[in-house]
Amino acid sequence: HPVRHMRRDQRARHRRYNHTGRHSYEKVQELVVPITELVCDCMLRISEQAEKLLTEHPEVLKKLKKRYTKIYVDEFQDTTGVQTGIIKLLSGGYGDDVTENVFAEDKLLVVGDPKQSIYRFTGAEKAVYDAMDRLMKELPDTLAESVSLDTNFRSNKTVVDWVNQSFGQLMTGAYSPMNT
Repeated sequence: HPVRHMRRDQRARHRRYNHTGRHSYEKVQELVVPITELVCDCMLRISEQAEKLLTEHPEVLKKLKKRYTKIYVDEFQDTTGVQTGIIKLLSGGYGDDVTENVFAEDKLLVVGDPKQSIYRFTGAEKAVYDAMDRLMKELPDTLAESVSLDTNFRSNKTVVDWVNQSFGQLMTGAYSPMNT
């Protein structure tokens, strides 16, 4: 047994660690959910403050638009409505009215797959993804384009068939089957 080969002070530390280790695991389990909720709440508040800053201080927005000439958003299906608002503000044209300048030409690239959305607990909603997709389809091709990638190169036909069947039932009317 490894404890026998330790000095007395090492054995005492070892016993204290093992004794507190059992209890600390239980404490960690109790804290996991509150910490997750706290982080999500903090992220939401930070996003809200950022959006407020950009809408109430046009000089800050203008400076950031010039600084960030390209914006790439991966995993868009996991963004919140507030984060999408920030994306729209930063990727808008250089005019003063955001509604007239939804997107500057060739500035924004958004990639997402609603079937992979896993962050609903942070405020992400499929409706936000769908609204952005509709907006991009409605705008002229010079400002936005929505491209559906429907071929899966990573999985075999059996897996893709199962996914198509499963998600076809779960996302009735909103699911486009994949090909292999």
